Amino acid sequence: RNLMMISVPSLAHPPTRIAFLGFFLSHIPITIFIDAQAAASSFLSSAPWPFFPIPAGAVQARKWYAETFRDHMMLMVDDAGAPAPAPSWFRGLIWGEVLFQLPFFFVAVAVLWQCGKRERREPPWFRSTCMIYGVHVSTTLMPCLAEIFDPPSVVVPIPSWSERAVLAAFYLPYLFFPAYLVVIAMCHERGMFSENNDKKDKSS
Repeated sequence: RNLMMISVPSLAHPPTRIAFLGFFLSHIPITIFIDAQAAASSFLSSAPWPFFPIPAGAVQARKWYAETFRDHMMLMVDDAGAPAPAPSWFRGLIWGEVLFQLPFFFVAVAVLWQCGKRERREPPWFRSTCMIYGVHVSTTLMPCLAEIFDPPSVVVPIPSWSERAVLAAFYLPYLFFPAYLVVIAMCHERGMFSENNDKKDKSS
């Protein structure tokens, strides 16, 4: 109840809308070309995506990122340095991202673009869908952050705390934006693009 009284900008607020639009737009190629490599790593040894070949540049970008920032979840090599699948629990999360989150990214971009440009109200199901997406993604980030700050013993050498903090910084936006989307949905019962908090409106 107290949360409803907090003044939280809706998606009608231009900086908020632009920030979320950038978040979802950037997430689409990352999911398709980078994260999907982890999802497919259990049955693909030479890294061709089952529906279309992954560009060599995307494979190199993933390897560079994983090696530079010590992300063992995305490194996908065994102790001898040979190609190996990503951890099974991590592959499961990424499959959820590819199958369920990716379609929502396109929907969110379309709604954010249309409602911001034409000042029209979002579809009636958009608020509840945002809440489902936000809660789902926020909870999936918890095991990832736990893995970062408490890496398994097979990760040698063990990353320093500064390396763990830098790696966590790459993951935190994927916790912040979905969680904040839930907060917006809870504070704006009339719609994600409503100008004022409903509880605040009722008390005035």
